[in-house]
Amino acid sequence: MQKEKFRNKTDLRICVVDFPYPKRVRHSYKFTYNLVRILKNVASTQYIISDNLAEYKINDKNIHLREIGIAPHFLRDIKPKWFSLLLWIFKNILIQLRICINLLKVSKKVDVVIFFMMLPYTEVLPMFFAKLLGKVIIKVPLGVAPRDRIYAPFVYKLFEKMSLCLSDYYIPEYETNTKQLKRYEQLKYPQKLLPAAHFFVLEDEFKIMKTINERENVVGYIGGFREIKGIVNFVKAIPLVLNKDNEIRFLIAGEGVLKNEIEKLIRKYPENKVTLIDWIPHEEVPKYLNELKLLVIPSYSEGVPNIAIEAMACGTPILSTKVGVIPMLIQNGKNGFILEDNSPECIASSIIEVLSRGNSYLKKIANNARYLIDEKYKFHSIVERWRRILNEIDKNLLAD
Repeated sequence: MQKEKFRNKTDLRICVVDFPYPKRVRHSYKFTYNLVRILKNVASTQYIISDNLAEYKINDKNIHLREIGIAPHFLRDIKPKWFSLLLWIFKNILIQLRICINLLKVSKKVDVVIFFMMLPYTEVLPMFFAKLLGKVIIKVPLGVAPRDRIYAPFVYKLFEKMSLCLSDYYIPEYETNTKQLKRYEQLKYPQKLLPAAHFFVLEDEFKIMKTINERENVVGYIGGFREIKGIVNFVKAIPLVLNKDNEIRFLIAGEGVLKNEIEKLIRKYPENKVTLIDWIPHEEVPKYLNELKLLVIPSYSEGVPNIAIEAMACGTPILSTKVGVIPMLIQNGKNGFILEDNSPECIASSIIEVLSRGNSYLKKIANNARYLIDEKYKFHSIVERWRRILNEIDKNLLAD
């Protein structure tokens, strides 16, 4: 970990709990690592209950990692479906029990438990147990799942309400998370709501290495191959683009449950027009972003797509649906572009329109995007935001 130095650490002893997502959902590792990196500068001690940090070397005597030792699977990974569902339920219960055991083992060494990036039905049992242990519970989700994109929305909403009731504090990642909760009528206890606290950390490697003028007409997608990401719609938009402009090429990078479906679609397209590669190691992402003239984010839902911030830092214009934090990042036509919807037809027409505006216009877009990142996503400002939040919690504990 990098050696950032900050003063005035809170005396709070923190335990971070996150969910051991299936290994191929690799983005979860980075989120947890970023939170740990931020908190190590504001808290005296951290205990981490996670299986998502295996690829990161954390050499800090004040950070203690405890592994859960089991991960769930995606329901479609195992056949038949009924067996996959039963095994999935069993694994999720077992994971929660192991989290509870680890919480018991560190109980005397922590004051606050942060439930981070967990789905509501995976955190209720550990939250209840932490409450029995007398710990302050903070819920920090990545976002709020859209009701039309989840299974059994009534059950999901019930667990979501339970987790909010068990939480002492709720820290949204961005203000848009709060708006979503209000829209879904989930904020029954507004006194629990704390200011939004980003946990995205932008590395120095994300910078402009190639100007727009030096890049070819390559349009990219970098992310998970899951339905909620809108990846299939993007792939289906490719022939529509090529019918209008045969000079455009495409780069698709990632992995996930839809990989086979995506490969089948791409086989029908001209071989020299579409490049499909596996998941890119994070340290290589800046290189690929600097080859793109446009990055498309066609998601149905997002919290904060980190790839958007990374692309803006690399001077790569973004074309995205209006999801999650995107409306806070992108001013359409000023520092990026907003899709009206994520249908293949809309994606295709928007790509053609954006690229037709020329390099000088896209260079202005890229420069405006980079300016925003420099102003709002410095590591120091994010750490200070977390410091203020934790100090407020510390004061409340002393008052009690």
